[in-house]
Amino acid sequence: MVNRPRTVRDARGAALAAEDRLLYLTRRTGEAVIINNTIEVRVVELRGKAVKLGFTFPPGCSVLREELFAQIRAENEAAARAAEELRERAPGALEPPAR
Repeated sequence: MVNRPRTVRDARGAALAAEDRLLYLTRRTGEAVIINNTIEVRVVELRGKAVKLGFTFPPGCSVLREELFAQIRAENEAAARAAEELRERAPGALEPPAR
């Protein structure tokens, strides 16, 4: 019998690459996990299928909901593509004026 690696999928069913594998933990209300000795994620409340999480993290860290992160990334990628297209059409147009 050959043991083949199992395909791991995200919440939407998309296959995850090896570097995107998830760590699954079970926590009860009031319990927490600590990430890199500086970030605490605590289960605050369970209500049906919803989980309320509390985060403690150092200043300067960014915490975004996945859907907001995806929207910001898509907008940044679109802006970068538009800037590249502008550079190709009008070389020097995005350069600061010479002093």
